[in-house]
Amino acid sequence: MNDQDFVSHLAESKAIYHARQAKASFEEKLKLIIELQKLDIEMSKRNKSRKTRHPVLKAWVIP
Repeated sequence: MNDQDFVSHLAESKAIYHARQAKASFEEKLKLIIELQKLDIEMSKRNKSRKTRHPVLKAWVIP
């Protein structure tokens, strides 16, 4: 696979991924946001030099 084919395949894969994400339900998107919050909090705890906007970090809790 040459560079042109790779870039073309990458662009096509990205378009498919974004189309799939756009079709996701609101609940699925919300779950993804919460998971990203949890990752951000964990990274902030492990790396003390990481800049945070708030001194207390909590992920949302959805019942």
